[in-house]
Amino acid sequence: MYGHWDIDAALSDVLSADDTGEALNTGIGVVVPVSKVIEAVNQERFAEARREEVQKRKARQAPTPDAPG
Repeated sequence: MYGHWDIDAALSDVLSADDTGEALNTGIGVVVPVSKVIEAVNQERFAEARREEVQKRKARQAPTPDAPG
């Protein structure tokens, strides 16, 4: 959920029977399209960071010379 909008408490009687005097969450939200998320995570700087992390993990898992064969 990217965000939501509250309506002023003065308008809450129009949309709801809520009489608390507090702002009312209208339930309206914004959703980021998955294509934008993919575009963001596939930026070169993030892709390079992932490649480096994969190499580090592979190096940690590689057998060592003293490991039983």
